[in-house]
Amino acid sequence: MTWTASAHATKRAAERFGATADNVSAWFDDKLSAARYVCNTVAEDGNEARLFVNGKIMFFADLFADVVMSVRYASRTQIAADCIAELAEKELRKRQVRALEAERGCAAKKAELEARRIDLNIALLRTRSESRTAVLTAELAVVETELCEVLAAVKRAKRELTSFAEGYVSMTS
Repeated sequence: MTWTASAHATKRAAERFGATADNVSAWFDDKLSAARYVCNTVAEDGNEARLFVNGKIMFFADLFADVVMSVRYASRTQIAADCIAELAEKELRKRQVRALEAERGCAAKKAELEARRIDLNIALLRTRSESRTAVLTAELAVVETELCEVLAAVKRAKRELTSFAEGYVSMTS
């Protein structure tokens, strides 16, 4: 798709992004080819536009034609920051609950597996048959594997929570 830039957009691209008069069309085409549509917007003067974004660059285009009306860096508004922080906090609480549920669910399974492991170890100590020892050893290996998987699942849930919490703190601090 080929974009046309208004005089205002051309001026802003030169001021803010260093685009020159001879490469401004190519600059807009390049940036907008990788941009994603966000929503339709309304400026303070009442003009409506389509908002596209590529990285931290926002493009305001005519509603019906492929004409860029303005271009600028994205700014972090307080209303958006507050909304994002609120959503992130809700998500953090959900993830905390999921981690605790995973831990609680795994605790029962872990106790069951540890009891089975103890029973198998006792049976191994009591048996004299080589074939029975081989069967019990194989069963014990399965129980040990399952126990490791349960512990890994709990650790994974806690690591996901930790990673999200670190990101949350970096955004809201």
